[in-house]
Amino acid sequence: DPQQKIENGETALRLSRAIGSTTLAFYGYWGFWKNPSGFSPPDTSVAGSMPYYFYPQLNVYGLSARGSLMGGVAWVEGGWYDSHDDRDGTDPLIANSEGRAMAGYERQWWSDFTGGLQFYWEGVQDYQPGEYVKDENYTLVTLRLMQMLRYQTVKLSAFGYYSPSEADSYVRLAVGYDYTDELNLTVGANLFQGDDEETLFGMNEDNSNAYLRVRYSF
Repeated sequence: DPQQKIENGETALRLSRAIGSTTLAFYGYWGFWKNPSGFSPPDTSVAGSMPYYFYPQLNVYGLSARGSLMGGVAWVEGGWYDSHDDRDGTDPLIANSEGRAMAGYERQWWSDFTGGLQFYWEGVQDYQPGEYVKDENYTLVTLRLMQMLRYQTVKLSAFGYYSPSEADSYVRLAVGYDYTDELNLTVGANLFQGDDEETLFGMNEDNSNAYLRVRYSF
């Protein structure tokens, strides 16, 4: 971890403004990657030197917009992840800079039914094949559906995640029933699928499961 010094701290800034029904925002972050994405090999000139992972410096700049559209809510966001310690992308032992973006839309399509769709993208700058486990471009599509029934005492929900770039998916299904104000019964399933065991959802394919939950509140 970074040493406990002032220069190793983190700074975050967010500025926003509402224009009509749309909220615009700018944000910045100056700190470090949240994962140890840098690697330092052993120094052969120093006896007993050991390799280690570290947290490279990271600056993030982004813009976002969120507002009403055609009876629903739409949002778009983009950010630049500036890998301060390897801006030219020539050091294979430090994470490269990345661009990230997302766009989505959600609305109530009919009585007590809500549906939304979101698209997410990550792109690695100065990508060199063979250096990364992740793809040069990672994409993820998210679908969210929810239907309320029986005077909103029954809740049907489905969350679907599909990555076109990694060809894997994760589906989360649930049916909840408020038997009383205090007692809730839920049955659901988590379904993972992917041919490659190194992808985010593919590695969990054997962990697909079904569950029953009983919750009492007082």
